[in-house]
This record gives sequence, C-alpha cells and structure tokens, in this order.
Amino acid sequence: MANRKGVSVVICSYNGSSRIAPTLHHIARQEVQPNLAWEVILIDNNSKDDTGRKALALWESEGKNIPFRVVWEAEPGLSFAKMRGLQEAQFSYLIYVDDDNSISSNYVQTVHQIFEEWEDVAVCGGDGEDALPAHFVPPHWWNTFKADYAVGKQGTKEGYKINGFIWGAASGFRVSALRELYFEVGHQPFLTGRIGNKLTAGEDAEVCFCLQRLGYRLYYSPKLQFKHHIPIDRINEAYLMKLKKGFGAASVILSIYSDLVQGKQPNWEKSYRSCRKTVFQKTWKYLVVYFSPQKRLTVKANLIYAQSRLKTLRQFKKNYEPMYYQLKESLNPKYVG
Repeated sequence: MANRKGVSVVICSYNGSSRIAPTLHHIARQEVQPNLAWEVILIDNNSKDDTGRKALALWESEGKNIPFRVVWEAEPGLSFAKMRGLQEAQFSYLIYVDDDNSISSNYVQTVHQIFEEWEDVAVCGGDGEDALPAHFVPPHWWNTFKADYAVGKQGTKEGYKINGFIWGAASGFRVSALRELYFEVGHQPFLTGRIGNKLTAGEDAEVCFCLQRLGYRLYYSPKLQFKHHIPIDRINEAYLMKLKKGFGAASVILSIYSDLVQGKQPNWEKSYRSCRKTVFQKTWKYLVVYFSPQKRLTVKANLIYAQSRLKTLRQFKKNYEPMYYQLKESLNPKYVG
C-alpha cells in the first residue's frame, strides 16, 4: 500500500502519563511548510496509568489543528508498539519519538527534506541532549556513558552514516523501506526492545542493519536535535549496569548483522575466544582498580558488558553461523553502490 506524501509522528508509550506533556508540547510547536501534511499517533503500549486519555487532553489543550489519535497496542514490547505505529501510519515518512523526548521545532520538516532529497536513505537521526532537573548533579561517570542513554552526537558531519545504526530515540524512517522489510521480505525481529519496565536492547540497531543489508543507507544530520528528559532514578550505577548487560547480550545478534552488512564471514569460535580473553582482562583490571571508585565503575561497566556477551555467545554456539546464512538468504540487497 502506497502512503501519501507527508510525515507520521509516532509516540510509543508505556505508563507515560507523567512524562508525556513536554513531548506533545514540542511536537505541537513544529514549524512546517503549509503544504506538508503530517499527523501524530500515540501508541499506548498496554499502559496502566491512563496515558492515552491524558495525552488526548494535553493535545486538545495545545489548540493545534494537526490530526492526533491514540491507538492501543496490547502486546507488551517496544518493537510491537513500533510495528503498530508502522501499520497505522498514513504518510510516506515516519518519526518514532520516545515519550521522554522533546524534538526541535524543525524536526518534522527536516526529516521530510532528507528523505525527499536522498532516495536511498531509509533511516535518519541527529543529536540528543540531556534535559536533567536543575537541582540534579549527574554522577562523575555521566559524560563517559551518556551515549548509552541516547545522549550526545551521532556523527561528526552531515551525511551518510556507514555500517552503524541510528538511535531509536527520535529516529526517522522511510515507510516503504520498513514495509518492504517486514511485509515483503517477512523479517521477524530477534530483538524486541523494552518490555514494560524490563530492560532489553538492540531493536533499533537491528532494524538499521537489516535495512542496510537490503541496500538502503543511514543519514546523520546535526539539524535534527532532541532533548532526552531522563528520569533521575535511571542515572545510577545499578541502572547503568542493567543497560550494559542488555547491550552485551544484544551485541551477539548485532555482530551477526554487522558481519553480514560488511560481507565478512561468521566465526563463532573466534568471537568466543576474543570475548573470553576480554572478560579475563577486564576482571583482572577490575581487581587492580577496585579501590579507585571512578576507575572501578568504568571497568565494571565494560566487564558486565563483556560477561553478558560471553554468556550469550555460549547460548548461540550452535545457531550463530546458521543464523548468519539464514539472514544472508532472506535479506537480499535492493540498491547497489
């Protein structure tokens, strides 16, 4: 099904009633050309706190004549919410906005411009800035690990982003490319993203690698700016370690995709030996720096990541290389060069 020219802004939210107001306010303040058609869809991912009803009231209070609707998705998991958003989108381009993101006023117009100008681009994104309470002093490790919270720059200059991925937060997509991946190719994601309060990782990167394998490209633009209103109860050591554990586990699947995109052959044995060596080195280093709190946390985070990756590699011993060849067969490039 061909979509009309325009932009669908999709907000995926689970129990987001307490944080959705700034997100909606900044979407309502978009500066778009009069001839650009766009809409806003909130996917209520099985919330228990009246997220949908509050969002409708907040949008009405903004007084904007932009189509807005709430769609219920009962299946928990960010990837299921995003899929529902894709199915509901009426326009040719789509922006996934997290319920704690505030996008800059040019966001919708800029995403539209990028996709209109670059026909081989399927995903675009920009830079995230932390929006922390004025009274909150972030921990000493914040600048080192803030990228794990989708904060910072995703590139050095505007243009194609090679063999990588775009953060899921405030990411733009070409709807026809996503529908090709899911409805024509029939790809089933291995990584599902956050499920309720459970931390999982990698679903945004998986989509990016799949689309690159199909021949599409990623695009970075510093014109795309968003703020991430991170709850301060997530900026602590325990939460960071949960993030690292999830990233480490997801890295095994993403390594398979990365090898596929780069044309490398899979080698479970080599990956396992390398990771086992890393775990040994990080464990030893952790003991050495144990009495230095600042160094210890950095080493611990990297160790948690490596341990989680090693554990997942063990679980994928029999399926690692077969999965590579299965994906190679099912994901056939569309564009060349």
